[in-house]
Amino acid sequence: MVRTIQAGARGYLSKEASPAELVKAIETVGAGDSFFATEDAEKALNQFVKSKQDERSREQLTRREVQVLVAIAEGLGNKETASRLGISIRTIEAHRGGVMRKLKIHTIAGLTKFAITQGLTAPLEGNPGVL
Repeated sequence: MVRTIQAGARGYLSKEASPAELVKAIETVGAGDSFFATEDAEKALNQFVKSKQDERSREQLTRREVQVLVAIAEGLGNKETASRLGISIRTIEAHRGGVMRKLKIHTIAGLTKFAITQGLTAPLEGNPGVL
């Protein structure tokens, strides 16, 4: 529903809305106001706040930290990541520490999940046990 609101929707009702609620929504939007059922509005607000928190977290990362995060999510070790990016293993370790600190995520699984949900990498195909 967040995308709907971002696209300019001024009202939203679920399919389960009562006829009376539908009439109220039409009248409210017709009068120039917005109408969102309380439960739907709460869900949208929670989604919006969570997406903004994730964006802020990601925005805190440098370009190099994002590259290291992607490598971690792809399952590369420090040595492989260092080779890929042309920097030292110690620098990779420093970047990984910075990513974990900034995102407040302290496991490889958590970093991988974050990278996938942010669209930085995709789940591995052909392995149903992987996110």
